[in-house]
Amino acid sequence: MNTRDIETSRSEPREASKSIYGYFSDPTQVTPAYDPGLDVLCPYSHKPLTDPIAISFMVPGDSRSFFYRSNRDAYRAATQERIWEVEGDMVDSLVELCNSGGSLQ
Repeated sequence: MNTRDIETSRSEPREASKSIYGYFSDPTQVTPAYDPGLDVLCPYSHKPLTDPIAISFMVPGDSRSFFYRSNRDAYRAATQERIWEVEGDMVDSLVELCNSGGSLQ
């Protein structure tokens, strides 16, 4: 199941998926410009965060540093292909949002 399936299965609009990731808008920031908090579901287990880790990623052509949180065990158990799928869906969603002039929050 990819993140788009999760959005559909939870009967929430696509915009709701934005809250899973946060970002730093400047490399000198100590706290994120946006942080979704810990009340989000793990993108791998689809369960509330209980033992979270933060994973950073960049979006091509964007100067911000993005991150998302996952349950430690779920992330470690994910195959590399699954990680690429989840992160690829996030990047695609962010690029689409930025290209449409949408807001990240």
